[in-house]
Amino acid sequence: MGKAIPLQISLCSSCQHTKSNCTAGYELAQTIADALCRAAPMLEDGFEISGYSNLYGCPERCLAGWRATLDAVYFFGDVTEKQDLNDLVLLAQSIIASTSGQKVEPQELSAKIDMPVRVPAAMLVLEFNGQQRVAA
Repeated sequence: MGKAIPLQISLCSSCQHTKSNCTAGYELAQTIADALCRAAPMLEDGFEISGYSNLYGCPERCLAGWRATLDAVYFFGDVTEKQDLNDLVLLAQSIIASTSGQKVEPQELSAKIDMPVRVPAAMLVLEFNGQQRVAA
């Protein structure tokens, strides 16, 4: 039996379709985080994986985009495969920074993002707490 994985929810938005938490998205993000924790001892710093998945547990059956690193798992609900996950991660990071009191200049963000970003119906960011991310 593995140890509990120390995760912190840094960003969680309610789904714009259901007006509640995206449980299917949370389960997907948690499953990815669990897998990363098990694999972490075999992965190099800078490891990153991303993709798209249909959320069959979602009443809207949204397409989800996700990106996972050894630091965080980013989930975006109701996206298209044409949306740039880098732009969505930058959007999530800017929201997290602005809610933590850091000043985010709109020009700085727009300089990093190539075109207007379609805001996902739901967003979730799970961050690993420090070096304790490895589960046995």
